[in-house]
Amino acid sequence: RTSSGSGATEHLEAVLGKRALAAHVEKTAVPYLAPEFPDYTGRAALQDLFGLGALTYLIFTGRPPARDRAELSQTIQEHDCLTPAAVSDDVVPQLDTLVREATQRSPGDRLATVREFLRMLDEVEERLTLPEVTTDPLQARTGDEITPGWEVSEILVRGPPPGRC
Repeated sequence: RTSSGSGATEHLEAVLGKRALAAHVEKTAVPYLAPEFPDYTGRAALQDLFGLGALTYLIFTGRPPARDRAELSQTIQEHDCLTPAAVSDDVVPQLDTLVREATQRSPGDRLATVREFLRMLDEVEERLTLPEVTTDPLQARTGDEITPGWEVSEILVRGPPPGRC
């Protein structure tokens, strides 16, 4: 710690400079770092939230968000955030929203707290652990859920009565 009471990160930055400090980050960690890294001007928590979102992307898609810093920057420039639903059809909307909200390009647009991230992660878990509902589409009535997320809004056509073709 410095005599002014600032943290170790600020002290290292002052002694080594931002570039030297960033050089100590392992290459495998680079695709999980916020675009503004290593800017430590009071935004470390928002950078951590970006990292949580990027790790969540990896866990649920099975792929890192990018191969390197350049690819991550390009993705963030094009889409303003990481979007797991763009690479996997298995991503539920709640998860896609969580990752998008945590990995916004602008730190001020990201989730504000880890508590908020965890609340949204609980919603993802709730959605993923719902019992599997399946209704035979031929027997379904208005309001029935055929499979999670697919509800019959109205019956459009009726087939012939049973026994007739």
